Amino acid sequence: MALETKLRRMAKHIERYLEAGKAGISIEGGTGQQAFAVCKYGEPKVISTWPYCAVQPFDMTRSRKGTRKNELVFTIDIIIYHGLVADTLLIQEGTHQRIEAVDDWFMRDRKWNFVDTDDSTLHKIIDGFAVLLDHPVVIAPDQELWSSSRLRLRGVSEEVF
Repeated sequence: MALETKLRRMAKHIERYLEAGKAGISIEGGTGQQAFAVCKYGEPKVISTWPYCAVQPFDMTRSRKGTRKNELVFTIDIIIYHGLVADTLLIQEGTHQRIEAVDDWFMRDRKWNFVDTDDSTLHKIIDGFAVLLDHPVVIAPDQELWSSSRLRLRGVSEEVF
């Protein structure tokens, strides 16, 4: 088992983790409606299927922890694009419900262990948690306004040198 040390690899894992588990992430209210239809890595240019989940690596910080160890802190954004902006509270409530369902799902397992498909190594982080949940409106490349919600995840790992 290896502690994760790469931001891109961690973000790709989060994307696969969400895509594989999307059937189990449903919004409140007893409708059983999935929080998102598709999950992809990176910032979308065009969205053909709503709601759309995007996993975007944000940053990684490294700080000294002892004499031969660094603490790594990964920050990854999960953005759910709910649809085109409309002047109704229903759209806003839908974006809130979707991102809260993803937040609840992530808080069930805070280790986010995964096997790397490239080298079959089991990777893990020491702890993971959500640090921000907000609801920005995004201006899409074609000047449309997309209603969205963002969940910022923070994962802590270590590297020994």
